[in-house]
Amino acid sequence: ALPIFVGFMLFCIYSCSRFGDAAGGDPKQLLFQEAASSDLTLVEIGLSKYKTATGERKAILLPLIAMGCGLDEVSWAMAWRSARKASGADSMGHLMSADSQFAEVWLDRRMTTAEGSYWVKDVLVMRGMDATSANAYSSHSLKSTFLSWVALGGAS
Repeated sequence: ALPIFVGFMLFCIYSCSRFGDAAGGDPKQLLFQEAASSDLTLVEIGLSKYKTATGERKAILLPLIAMGCGLDEVSWAMAWRSARKASGADSMGHLMSADSQFAEVWLDRRMTTAEGSYWVKDVLVMRGMDATSANAYSSHSLKSTFLSWVALGGAS
């Protein structure tokens, strides 16, 4: 489940999406588009259910689009696609289904934001951050990360 969750984290970061909204997406609607003339990969999904869908917005799909490559030439999106296929995550009913760490199976429900926050902390600790520092991050941090990078870079 780790490669699936890390790929999902990157999708949330690069699409500036809410964890809960994206987790509930239909994996059958997930598109990976590779540009033939470059190293560009785009990942896209349209959400029919999302936090701000009220009134007339309930009839409008919310498009989430993410760059499939980060700060290097390696396509995290293509690695995520392969991991999703290999693990059976694509056959589940949610873009980020919950998992049973004890039974090592996907559960038939979306991962909650609280579960996602535990995963975020675990991934940061696995990558070398001390646990005290990692506790400052949550699944909400994924949405704000890219926006913070842009603000710190002086873009307007």
